[in-house]
Amino acid sequence: MNTVSKRQFLGGAAALTVSTVLVKFIGLAYKIPLMHCLGAEGMGYFNSAYEIYTLFFVIATAGVPVAISIMVSENIALGRLKNAQKIYRTSLCVLISVGGAGALFMGLGAGLLADCIGNPGARLSLAFVAPTVFFVSVSGAVRGYFQGCRNMVPTAVSQVIESLGKLILGLFFAAWAKKCGMTEEQISAMAILGLSVGTAIATAYLCIVKSRAKTVLECRVLDNTPDKFGKLAKRLVKLAIPVTVGSVLVSLTRIVDMMAIMGRLNSAEKISVYGIYSTMCLPIYNLPSSLVAGIALALVPSITNAVQASQVQREERIVASGIKLCALISLPASFGIGVYAKNVLELLFSGQTKEILVAAPLLTALSVSVFASCLLQVTNSVLQANGKIYHPIISLTCGMVVKCVSAYILIGLPDVGIMGAPVSTLLCNVTAVVVNLIFLDKYTAAKIELADILKKPTLCSAVSIVMSVLLFVLLSAVGLDTRIVFFSSVLLCASVYFVSVVLFGGLDSEEFEMLPVGNRLEAICNKINKGKKNNEQRRKNKTAFGKK
Repeated sequence: MNTVSKRQFLGGAAALTVSTVLVKFIGLAYKIPLMHCLGAEGMGYFNSAYEIYTLFFVIATAGVPVAISIMVSENIALGRLKNAQKIYRTSLCVLISVGGAGALFMGLGAGLLADCIGNPGARLSLAFVAPTVFFVSVSGAVRGYFQGCRNMVPTAVSQVIESLGKLILGLFFAAWAKKCGMTEEQISAMAILGLSVGTAIATAYLCIVKSRAKTVLECRVLDNTPDKFGKLAKRLVKLAIPVTVGSVLVSLTRIVDMMAIMGRLNSAEKISVYGIYSTMCLPIYNLPSSLVAGIALALVPSITNAVQASQVQREERIVASGIKLCALISLPASFGIGVYAKNVLELLFSGQTKEILVAAPLLTALSVSVFASCLLQVTNSVLQANGKIYHPIISLTCGMVVKCVSAYILIGLPDVGIMGAPVSTLLCNVTAVVVNLIFLDKYTAAKIELADILKKPTLCSAVSIVMSVLLFVLLSAVGLDTRIVFFSSVLLCASVYFVSVVLFGGLDSEEFEMLPVGNRLEAICNKINKGKKNNEQRRKNKTAFGKK
């Protein structure tokens, strides 16, 4: 990969990472006031409908945009620009058909789907979110085309537009419905309508950008004959299936939680409990994985290039760098969420004391799964880069089986109850990661020394969290306000962690480049290390002068 291409790719990966993180924070900001508006039971209806929508969304769009980007990129590299346009039109036809069918099925079968998940009150919310499946299918074709052209900006911007539309319009519709005296089921449906309208606006933006970019690209089209529709559609489906199946399995794990809680939890307030778990715990748990997603994306072309060149040592170095960065992000997040679960929830959902008492132990239990969830993304990318595109599906299937069995058993036990959901999530992620590591050891030339890679990140995370907890205890004993104590402890934790990573983490330039703001972080670290070396040199000079 030449320098320009590498910069384009890393810039695109950084843009997508930043937009993904921003979308996660917007989603969290959306659910905080929505929780106040709908209450735990209303959020149970909302999140039930949203999880079903997510499954349809994944089926319609998860694999096809990736396949489009691969095919468009290949044809642009070969100078077959007319064929690249034909791929876009073919994929658009396929996605319009799939998305339209999915939207109709979801809308007309809303009642049946609500009954299947054991939450009949979610019927109206399912009907209101159904059109979104069609809009995201159309936008998926455009996003795949732009990604194939190495232009990630339209995808990043459209994701933010979609989230802002959901935030602003969803809250407006929900507040209006509550003011009109509607039921909780109806308020939930009006809130989720904001997602449908926001997605429609994002799709319109993408179509406008594509229509303007089309003329420019056509000026550079070579006079060649594009492939037939059937041939392009066949390859599109072939490339899309592995990614789609893997994404569906990930989505199904959340639906397993929902169905197990609704069907096995021995509680009259099970809808409220699910609303608390899915609104207050899962969004925080998913934040670290959104940061790691960009790193996992950046690994694929680098490893692929090394594999094709038969450079085993280079591949080992890249894989080790990816896992190290994953650990440097996810391990402190895991420790921090686990230790400060209640404080984070009190900060975000102030005033909801009863709900926080339920959510805090669940979030603490979920924090144990953070690292395994992030490592799963990285190992999936390494396998895909080595041409083992179906092996992540096998590992995810193993994890899914463990998830289904453990969730069904644990949530049904009176002494375990809802706590079985985060425990089964941990068992699922660990199972999938172990299977991935077995595949990597068996089918790739690169050897991964996991213990050596994780040693320094674990040490840095442990030191920083211990220092933070000591400060928290000390300031609490003095009698300061809880929020001041919490912010001070988190600030100390971040500072100690950053310094310890600079001193002991040993990140190199290639690893910094995988981070969204890696160049700036590298410059800061270089200044710190330069100052450290200068101080050491001064001490040596003084010692030598004293001896003389």
